[in-house]
Amino acid sequence: MGKLKNSDTHHLNFFDYGVPFTGSLGGIFGMQYRITRDPMVNTIYDKKERENPDARLLGEVWIGPLAYDKMDSEEITSKKFPFTEEGKAELVDWLNEIYEKEYKK
Repeated sequence: MGKLKNSDTHHLNFFDYGVPFTGSLGGIFGMQYRITRDPMVNTIYDKKERENPDARLLGEVWIGPLAYDKMDSEEITSKKFPFTEEGKAELVDWLNEIYEKEYKK
């Protein structure tokens, strides 16, 4: 299993729709991850919210095989990043670091 690349995730515009991007590294029993805009709202028709300077990218990870909605919140590790392309690259690096340290077998 190779590293996650920035190009493996969606462009920032995707997160303006208020939907999460999910994936995994290491298979179904490996590291599951979720990336969302925080706050997670549809900003396509809400220019004020789209330009919210407090908006962040939220990365979350947990051990599989359960889906995000079935996990206890205390079993999920999360971190916020700037809602920028640079922030998204930092988030991808963070996901790779966690995978290498805690989940890679």
